Amino acid sequence: MLRNMDKFNDSFLKEYGKNLKAVWMLKDDCRMEYCILIDNLQLPPDRKKMDFDIASLKEKAKIDLKIRKYELTDFFNKVTSNDLGLCKEIINASVIYDPDDFFMPLKKMLEDGLILGTQESVMKIFDSAKNRFKNIESLKKQILHNTYKAVLDSAAAAFSARNYSMPVSSEIPSALKKYFVKQHILESVYASIAETVINKYKSFEHGNLRNISGKELGELHNAAYAFVERMNTLVGEGFSGSDAEI
Repeated sequence: MLRNMDKFNDSFLKEYGKNLKAVWMLKDDCRMEYCILIDNLQLPPDRKKMDFDIASLKEKAKIDLKIRKYELTDFFNKVTSNDLGLCKEIINASVIYDPDDFFMPLKKMLEDGLILGTQESVMKIFDSAKNRFKNIESLKKQILHNTYKAVLDSAAAAFSARNYSMPVSSEIPSALKKYFVKQHILESVYASIAETVINKYKSFEHGNLRNISGKELGELHNAAYAFVERMNTLVGEGFSGSDAEI
C-alpha cells in the first residue's frame, strides 16, 4: 500500500506540484485521505484535467484513495475564521509537500494552541506578541497583491490587443470606460471591479487599510477572477488595430 501511495504521490506532484501550495495525508483506522491545497491565485490548474489525471494515476498505482481538495483563498478564509474541523485536520496532518514553507508554520501554531476558537486561545495570541500574526498578515498581503496584479496584467493584455498603451494603474478604470465601455464592447461592471480592486490594494499599500477580512479577500478574488475571464474574452475576440494612445 505504501509503495503504491508513493508511486501515486510522485506522479501527481511531478504533474501538478507547480499548481499546489501544500499536500498532506490524513490517516486513521477507517480511512486514508490525500489532501491538496490548490494555489488558485498564482497558477490555477485545469480542474477537469486534474480530476481525470487523478483518476488515471490512482488506477495505475492500483490504489483506492480519497482525494480532498482545497483552494487557497477558501482555505485561508476558513483558518482565519477559526474553522475547528479544519484546524483539527491540520494538526493531525502528515505533511508531504510544502515547497514555500506555508503549511508547517501554520500547523505548528495550531499545535501550540495559538489559533483556536476559544476566548482564552485568542487572548493568548494577542498577549504573546503581535508577530504571531506576521505569517497571516503576510499571506493576506500576498493574496491582495496577486489579485491586484491579475487585474493589471489582464487589463494590459486587453489594451495591448487594441493597440492602446497601458495607463497607470489609477487610470485603468477610466480608460476601460473610455475605450471599451463607451464603445459598447465591455460591460460597465468590469470597470467598477477594476476600480474596487485597485483602490482596495492602494489603500492597503499606503497603510490606510490596516486589516482586511478573509471574507472580503475572497469576494475581491472572485470579482477579479471574473474580470480576468472577461478580459480574456476581449483579447480572444481579436481587436482590430488602432493607433490611439492613452
